[in-house]
Amino acid sequence: VWAGTFHSFGLEILKREYKKADLPERFGVIGSSDAQGILKDLVGEHHDYEKQRLNHELLMNKISDFRSRGRLSAHDKLPESIAAEILAPKYRRRLKALGVVDFDELLNRPLELMQDAEFLKRIQDRFDYVMVDEFQDTNTVQMKLVDQISGGHQNLAVVGDDDQSIYGWRGAEIQNILNFPKRYKTCEVIRLERNYRSTSHILN
Repeated sequence: VWAGTFHSFGLEILKREYKKADLPERFGVIGSSDAQGILKDLVGEHHDYEKQRLNHELLMNKISDFRSRGRLSAHDKLPESIAAEILAPKYRRRLKALGVVDFDELLNRPLELMQDAEFLKRIQDRFDYVMVDEFQDTNTVQMKLVDQISGGHQNLAVVGDDDQSIYGWRGAEIQNILNFPKRYKTCEVIRLERNYRSTSHILN
């Protein structure tokens, strides 16, 4: 049994398949502060962007969005959006040169590996049953991973509450849970409508 977060799952896959993922055997995983440091260096190499005084946190979010979708989800004319399309490929090449991955890569790299039919079959055969908790908080990339891993057998159970979706600002896609019965047409929906934690006795 494998149990963990999406990111720990991706990390385990990359550790086992580091050659296939074109990573060094002892690749590093960088946090947000190190990722911001790399981004600042890239911005500094583009004097036009440096003069614009871009919001680095927003730019990082835009780059993350671009990498997960292959495009920006919001078509706006913010300077951060324009810069993200140019800097996203350079950011990824810089990670590769340093022999590290960031949190986005922990999900995107395994998905890229799964484009190989033989590798995907091995993953699907390895996991006969898949369960995802807090499903209302999954994002687009995580939904793609779920689809790929369970695609061969669709032995999939998800647990979630659309009323508790609070991570939209962090990329959570509420449609993942709302559209699940359409996506997996043979699924059975079981509603747990009695709240045992908020009985009048406890509330009183």
